[in-house]
Amino acid sequence: MLDNDYEINWHLKNLRSKVSPTSEELKSRSVKVKNRRLAYLNKLIHDGTYFSEDAMREREPYCITSLWMINTNGAQPSREQHNEGAIISQEEKEDMMNQFTYIMHQKFLSGEDHQHLDYSKIDDDETLDDHWLREASHDAEDKYFAEDD
Repeated sequence: MLDNDYEINWHLKNLRSKVSPTSEELKSRSVKVKNRRLAYLNKLIHDGTYFSEDAMREREPYCITSLWMINTNGAQPSREQHNEGAIISQEEKEDMMNQFTYIMHQKFLSGEDHQHLDYSKIDDDETLDDHWLREASHDAEDKYFAEDD
């Protein structure tokens, strides 16, 4: 009698996949986690505080200093090479900030910000899937209408 109950079967399948996932389910979970982290990254960028220059410098104070040394000397300086008074252009500053931001985004996506975030809440947040469902739907519409041309 319960064999034909769709809801019970769905819950049983869901529990089985969490207890003993197949390789396909593990791959699917990995893709979901990546998509959820990217969606959350976009939320953090939109919010404007987590990836602000000050917040990033607070989390990684040495990263921007390393970039500065690499960009002003072309390579890591030796002990004899201190370019403390070096003047860099606004374009170089913007380039360094872009590099720093890119590094911090990648660090977030790879799960290296665990001291500052609870990744389990992000990775298990099904509401973040809505972003990808809208994206997939929009992409499918674009493809459909592009084929008519």
